[in-house]
Amino acid sequence: MNKPDYSDLDAEIINITPRRRPPRDWRKWIVLAALPVIAVVLFRGVGIYIESLWFDSLGFASRFWYEFRAVVRRATGESGLF
Repeated sequence: MNKPDYSDLDAEIINITPRRRPPRDWRKWIVLAALPVIAVVLFRGVGIYIESLWFDSLGFASRFWYEFRAVVRRATGESGLF
């Protein structure tokens, strides 16, 4: 049996192995999505704290926290439970 003669093929060899996909960095996207949420919560928290200090300086801290709890209950739908 004769072996095939490939001596006349001087072309380049083409690499057809599949490329590895870079790993998807899903943690980066979670952090980027969480940053605006954290910023909103932080700014709202600072605003609530400053307003509570102001009501406390006037002697109406209990009224502020009563109103604050009422708003939170209304927003979360718990007003019928308490």
